[in-house]
Amino acid sequence: LTQDNGINDALFLENLIYKSLRRHFKGKKCYMHIMELFLDTTFQTEVGQHIDTNGTPYADGKRAPLDLSRFTLDRYKGCVRYKTSYYSFY
Repeated sequence: LTQDNGINDALFLENLIYKSLRRHFKGKKCYMHIMELFLDTTFQTEVGQHIDTNGTPYADGKRAPLDLSRFTLDRYKGCVRYKTSYYSFY
């Protein structure tokens, strides 16, 4: 198993969500609202993941030594806001 497989698997699973929504809700009044909700939530979660992973520097493809000065309250709040709160409370 490689990182490339993991990325591909994640994209595959995400697309299955939208295929499933289309299968069960297409043609219903709520379909577009549900799709927008899932798309917005996915985007917000990916923003949080980006904030989180950018807080962990890498050098030569490996995790660099821990630098606690990079972990600020603002970065933490961004992670909490975007990474978990949207899909946890919808």
